[in-house]
Amino acid sequence: MLESGPEKIYSLAYRSFARPPWVGPDVLDEIAAEAAEHNARHGITGILLVHDGMFVQILEGGAADVTSLVARIAADRRNERLEVLWHGHVEQRTFPDWAMGCFRLDREDPLSRYAVRILDGVGQSARWMEAAYRDLATFYMVNKGLGLSPRFNQPTATA
Repeated sequence: MLESGPEKIYSLAYRSFARPPWVGPDVLDEIAAEAAEHNARHGITGILLVHDGMFVQILEGGAADVTSLVARIAADRRNERLEVLWHGHVEQRTFPDWAMGCFRLDREDPLSRYAVRILDGVGQSARWMEAAYRDLATFYMVNKGLGLSPRFNQPTATA
């Protein structure tokens, strides 16, 4: 009998849109808390980016767990028009320490610059995914290196 090697990680990227008018800090914080708790129980890691009512999320874990979660997200009334951008197996996790990194992006925030480029070029090509993973891995490492919490960045209030 052959021993199987470590299971490859299944990764899925999707885009969806907030169903108006609910998007506010309290709801986003609620989503982040729910996701972190659920994902930790199911061995899922990933990142959720929010900008101007659009969500882009990358999930990593076992194929059955990730696809089940995406079906649950698609049925969630807080978002609509979920579109899978890419899915497949990867050799390793891009976000190994984040049960769910959640970020509200601000084009003026220098820490958001890698992730904002992802939203600017969102699409369904292998080239886009390669760039997205590279930029989001950099975003992850910069935030982790600075010791920032993987939760929504709150835009600074202006007077």
